[in-house]
Amino acid sequence: MRIRLLTFLALGGWTATAFAAGGSPHVDVKFAAPEKFTDVRHDSTSTGYDAGYLSELVTFLERQAPARVAPNGRLTITFTDIDLAGEFEPWHEGRWADVRIVKTLYPARLHFRFVLTDPSGAVIRSGERELSDLSFTRLPGLAPDRLRFEKGLLDDWLSQEFPKPRT
Repeated sequence: MRIRLLTFLALGGWTATAFAAGGSPHVDVKFAAPEKFTDVRHDSTSTGYDAGYLSELVTFLERQAPARVAPNGRLTITFTDIDLAGEFEPWHEGRWADVRIVKTLYPARLHFRFVLTDPSGAVIRSGERELSDLSFTRLPGLAPDRLRFEKGLLDDWLSQEFPKPRT
């Protein structure tokens, strides 16, 4: 069984730390002030953020990023803003009020900083990225997943930022 401890930091962010098998010692995902993120809500009436979405992003990155990080290296990603694909359109009423409408007008937007370090802690690469794709609805082969567009952006970024070495 996989166990994860999500700890709320005094600085107003979440950090995810894996304590059991299944976590990645090579990837650390953080969320700086998630209560200020543009849109990580489960429904139209929520005022905060849905920690379930954040947890899914952590799990995704823990699975995908290690293949691109050198052995004993460490990739730290700190999200500074997230705007999920789609929007809750306020003019819909009744059962449609809490349906996230996904169309090209509402692309996912992910803002984050990253630092890749070697085993000694020396910085190999770092930067700040803002990911978005206005043609996101045309991406083929995305699994039916509630964060498929966000995960697609992250997967594309990982493959471009950290290409696997040729063998």
